[in-house]
Amino acid sequence: KQILILQDYVDMVHLSCQHRKDTKTRALGAPTPFVPAAHMAAYSDYVKHYPGIHIPIGTLGAIHTPELAEKILAEGRADYILMARQAIADPQFINKIIDEQENEIRPCLRCCYCLDGGRRTGTKNTMSTDAQGNYNRRCRVNPLFAQSAQKKSLYQIPVIKKRVAVIGGGMAGMQAAATAAERGHDVTLYEKENRLGGITFYADHMPFKLEMKRFREYLIYQVEKNGVQVLLNTEARADMIDAANYDAVIVAAGAKPIVPPIEGIQEKIVLPVLKIFGQEDSIGKRVVVLGGGMVGCEVAIYLKELDLERQPVIVEMGDDLAPAVTLTERVAMLNRLEKDDIGVHLQTCCTKIVENGVWVTKRDGEKYFIEADQVILCAGFRSLPEVKEAFADTARRVYYVGDCKKAADLLDGINDAWNAAMTI
Repeated sequence: KQILILQDYVDMVHLSCQHRKDTKTRALGAPTPFVPAAHMAAYSDYVKHYPGIHIPIGTLGAIHTPELAEKILAEGRADYILMARQAIADPQFINKIIDEQENEIRPCLRCCYCLDGGRRTGTKNTMSTDAQGNYNRRCRVNPLFAQSAQKKSLYQIPVIKKRVAVIGGGMAGMQAAATAAERGHDVTLYEKENRLGGITFYADHMPFKLEMKRFREYLIYQVEKNGVQVLLNTEARADMIDAANYDAVIVAAGAKPIVPPIEGIQEKIVLPVLKIFGQEDSIGKRVVVLGGGMVGCEVAIYLKELDLERQPVIVEMGDDLAPAVTLTERVAMLNRLEKDDIGVHLQTCCTKIVENGVWVTKRDGEKYFIEADQVILCAGFRSLPEVKEAFADTARRVYYVGDCKKAADLLDGINDAWNAAMTI
């Protein structure tokens, strides 16, 4: 009814559902993967067909594929589409659609790092802006976003074609290989597994990781398009790389899951997080997830999503769940944990694992037992200094990128990989 009055003074209206004074609405105003894509099209559809409305009505919010945008318009749910994050991930989004190059579109992960990076990271339970933060906004998939856009002008076009080896075919390794090849170098990518993508195979299982799967497929396409020689089922050794006499070596060998020194860690009910995929049906109803970082929270949500009768609980030593996750994504995650009624034990350390559960100790000294059919280890990952040392002298130029350098975020991996490749 307000738009009925307003339309005499404006030419068009688009609708959103976020309120700056209510932090929890951030998860709806900039939908993360925990919220259905284009969920606000329901609002534009309602207003567009409200009696008496005659101005164009637009919609926005995670409309990040050409197919989804076309579907909304074709169904008459909106007159026009707005997008921000997908245009940040790939500023040429529209031009690539026009040129029928959809497979060239760099997909948005809907992580909201572009909106929240700097001041709104590490906000913890206060949900407020980090007073010690900054305005260094970056994108997890686009290394040339915002302040980083000036980086490209710093690098000259290579005069000499070089032979480059990339060790590891995860996300950072693929970005490094594709970028180096795009600059005209002869690139060989070594991957010890039978597939590219590293640990992101989990995205094939988790519905809310569809965007990560799309990004992996985008990088695989870039590797193929730019003529990178890919050697699967090939574990690179330092002597092999040294003997090949490469001009540059980029080490992107990934990281290793941390196995905490807990008594009973070898019990049969214990399962490392990466081992759950493909055997979800065998996981019992009572699940204890050790570790409340982003991975632990996602695993708990995933297992609950598969079986509503399952009762996952998260045991976290720290004060907060997923404290390093950006504000919007973290709000969405906490909302989902609350909605799914997933139990959380903060400031709690697992001290012993037995065949039917875990013993834990609270920070105040309280000890108690949590029954479990399965214990999932989500204690994080550690870098591989031994790999760095092994390849240190294999070429005149050796670069370390991704988790091999420091077990961190995909954002650092992609940006480090691009930077390394551009210096060659």
